[in-house]
Amino acid sequence: MKIGLIDIGSNTSKLLIAEKKSPISNDRFSVLKQVSLPCRLLCSSPHHSGQIENRELQLLLTCLQDLKKTCLQHEVSSIKTVATEAFRKATNSWAVREKVKDTTGLEIEILSGVQEALGIAKGLQTDPQFQDWQNYIALDIGGGSVEVIEVVNQQPKQVKSLPIGAIRVAPSNQDKLESKINDIAQRNARKYVHDIVQTELSTFSIDSVRLAATGGTIVFLRKILENKKLLKKSVLIERSNIEQIVKEACSVSTEERILLFPGLPSDRADIFPYGLLAVLEIMKFLRTDHLTHSFHNLRYGLAKAFLDSLHQPQEG
Repeated sequence: MKIGLIDIGSNTSKLLIAEKKSPISNDRFSVLKQVSLPCRLLCSSPHHSGQIENRELQLLLTCLQDLKKTCLQHEVSSIKTVATEAFRKATNSWAVREKVKDTTGLEIEILSGVQEALGIAKGLQTDPQFQDWQNYIALDIGGGSVEVIEVVNQQPKQVKSLPIGAIRVAPSNQDKLESKINDIAQRNARKYVHDIVQTELSTFSIDSVRLAATGGTIVFLRKILENKKLLKKSVLIERSNIEQIVKEACSVSTEERILLFPGLPSDRADIFPYGLLAVLEIMKFLRTDHLTHSFHNLRYGLAKAFLDSLHQPQEG
C-alpha cells in the first residue's frame, strides 16, 4: 500500500510518499519520495494580524496542488494532510481549512503540540541509529515551534511544544531580518529562548542526557558542516561547531549568508541563525555538548501510524 503524507509547516510544506508491502512487517516501510516547498505562513513581524493572509493562502494552495499532483503521479491510495504551529496559532484556521478543502479536496488535520511531539518520537523510533537508545531527549526545530520529548525506556515520558521556532524567535528581537544580527539581538534571542526553556523544561531529566534532533534548521546545519568537513561522525554535531556557524551567519546580511553557505535556501536564510540560537540555548540548558541528527522526523512517525492503521484487519 502506498500513501502520501503532507505536512504543512510554518515555513515549508512537505510531502513524504511511503509504501508498506506487507502488513506483517509492522516497523518497516519504504520512503519512495520526499518533496519540500517554500511556504511561509507565519509572518516574522510582531505587528502581524495573527491570520493567514490571502497572499500566504494563495501560496499554500499552489503548494498543496503541486504536492497532490505528485501523489497522483505516484498512484498513492490515500493522502493524509496535517498542519502544525501556523494553523494552531492562526485565528482564521477554520476558514483556511475550508478553502483548502474546496480548492484541492484535501482535508487538513491540525495537530496539537502534544500530537506533533508524539509523532516526532514515533518517527525517531523508525531510525536504526536509535534502536539501542533507551533514555534520551528529542528535539524538532521548526519554523513556528520546537517540540521537546523526554524518552525513558524507549517510550515518551514528557512532551512539550514551545513557541521558540526560528520564526518565533526572530521578531522578538529584530525586525529587519535582511540585516546582520548584532550582539544585542543575539543576546535578546537567547534570553527569549532561555526564559521559556527554564520554565517549560524544568521537570525534564538533564543527567547525562543524549540529544536527538530533527527539523529543517538541523538539516541545513548538517549540510553546512559537511561542506566544511567539520563533522567527526556523519550524524554527530558538536555545540562548538554550531557556535562557529552562528558567528559566521550573524556577521553577514541575509543576501551574503546565501552566498556564504551554498545550499541554504533563500526562504530560510533570514531565520536560520535564530533557529541555531534556539538550539544552542536548549543545549546549554540540557548541559550537553553535542547532538545526533536524524532525518526520521514527524512525517516518518505519521506515515508509520497511517500505514499501520490502513493495514489493520477489518472487523466482521
